[in-house]
Amino acid sequence: MEQDHSGSLPKILELNDFKAEVRGHPLVKGLLQSFCGLKPKFKALRDGEEMNVDDKLLKFIYTSWLH
Repeated sequence: MEQDHSGSLPKILELNDFKAEVRGHPLVKGLLQSFCGLKPKFKALRDGEEMNVDDKLLKFIYTSWLH
């Protein structure tokens, strides 16, 4: 979790009464707690996992230290 990419997450969760589910690398759950003091609904994604969003297919690929 890069804070420059996720800095708005606390506000987004607040605006939807924490109903949104955050998805990310398994380590992100702990980072959200440490950096932001958040404990949102969370789903850890596996490397290569796919998810359909409307007519798009997203594939999650672990890319350690790629920024």
